[in-house]
Amino acid sequence: MSETPKFLTSPCGWAFNLLWASPGRKLVSLGFVTVLIIVAGFAGVHAWLKETPLSGQVFIVTQGADNVKLGAVEIILIEKGQVIDHLHERQVAIDDQIRTKKMAFNDALDAIATAKSNIETATDNLQAAVVRSESSAEYLRIQAQKDALSRTNAALSDQEGLLEAQLKACGISDPSDFFGALPSYGVLVRQQTQQSLRDQGVDVRRVIPLLSQYKKISEALQAGESDAFEKQQQLEKILAHAGDEERPKLGAAQNAYNIADSKAASLREGLNQMPTIDDYLLGFQPVVIRKTLTDADGRFSIGCPRRKAFMLYAKAQRTTLQGTEYYYWLVDAPANSDAAQVILSNGNLWHPPALQAQP
Repeated sequence: MSETPKFLTSPCGWAFNLLWASPGRKLVSLGFVTVLIIVAGFAGVHAWLKETPLSGQVFIVTQGADNVKLGAVEIILIEKGQVIDHLHERQVAIDDQIRTKKMAFNDALDAIATAKSNIETATDNLQAAVVRSESSAEYLRIQAQKDALSRTNAALSDQEGLLEAQLKACGISDPSDFFGALPSYGVLVRQQTQQSLRDQGVDVRRVIPLLSQYKKISEALQAGESDAFEKQQQLEKILAHAGDEERPKLGAAQNAYNIADSKAASLREGLNQMPTIDDYLLGFQPVVIRKTLTDADGRFSIGCPRRKAFMLYAKAQRTTLQGTEYYYWLVDAPANSDAAQVILSNGNLWHPPALQAQP
């Protein structure tokens, strides 16, 4: 007995068999074709509406090779066309932003170069003004007075040193402690101080002249050093006024340099960080076809229609000792199959092409 063809056991074959076996089959041939088309149409609609069940898991493998399962992560099914259109729009906007920042960065570099040139010019002009002031008659006169005071003070200091040595040989280490023994002081103070010297075994009559001379030279040295200090202040004042015109220019140039340098550094840092994933996902609000959440083990399941190209979109974050890590996934959803599995992990983390191209 021959085997019945599979076609005759299908819905379409059953209809054909029924019509062919009926009386007046020639008259119902048109009806046969109509029924065949209807049955085939239902089969096609069923296939078009059928979904591919997707199952998967979301986890991250740490540097220590630990698997960290990510629960409560929202898995969103979206049309791939929306993703492509959004990323294209964002790429155009990002390119414009980068171009604008590069122009601003170049302008900042030009401002730095200009400020450096202005600093050099102002510095040279200030030094020239100082040299002119140092050659002025007033400056030279005061400098000569200061030099004369310095020579006198040096001589007085030498004499003071010799007297200190002589008084030390007489048993007096700090002469100023025994100025009260001099005739210029009151009787009571003089008597007490002289008695203190005698108690220390000092020859009072020998040291009194030395103390008197030491006091005179010491006072003269103090006055001379005070005069020399005053002359030095006069010289510095002249030099300070010498740059009254150029010093503000130097300050302005230095301030302009600092501003431009700070701006360039900020722009450089911004350019080095661009583009980020957030730059690409800015304003990304696709139409959600399906969505679900991962369970405590990071597992999920979701249905994917077969009529279009779709993508799975997910984002998660994890707090570590070093800070917060952010993860993004944007992968093609398998379709046109009875079932499929999707793993979202380190290997398919989403990075826009512009980010992947960076060194």
